[in-house]
Amino acid sequence: MKSIGQITAISIPLALSYVYLSTPTTSEYSFHAFFVSIIVYILLKHLNQARILPILSNSTLDEIVFIGFSFHLLIGGTGGISSYFFFLNYIYIFFLAFFCTTLTSFLITLEIIIFYNLLNPSSDLNSFAISALISLPMNLMLSLFAKKQYNLAHKIRT
Repeated sequence: MKSIGQITAISIPLALSYVYLSTPTTSEYSFHAFFVSIIVYILLKHLNQARILPILSNSTLDEIVFIGFSFHLLIGGTGGISSYFFFLNYIYIFFLAFFCTTLTSFLITLEIIIFYNLLNPSSDLNSFAISALISLPMNLMLSLFAKKQYNLAHKIRT
């Protein structure tokens, strides 16, 4: 049941960012939406009287939702797969692997791949784009391995 809630909470902003970026009238304002979502995130953190610096502290799912929405608006608005900010997906998937269930991480990674395939027409897929998309599940596997090793080390230490 926990996985279904996480998947739903993370999938809705991903779908909203796709709708926002695929609509011609709103896609040109993706930077504005990125900055507004970051400002809303900071305001919510301030209203909850939480410090901004310790990312992913208490309300982890809320933060993953806001960070994911912001990242996908930024990356999708600046070229999608060929964006200079595409590396942010690797950081996002790392956070997913550590703070969500394995099923949630796997399904959201597949949704991210579909997201970028839908943003870029299939005629634009070249070997660079395919390798970038293939690297996302590989990064997930490495992040899940790191999570398992971290949990084993933490269990041994306690």
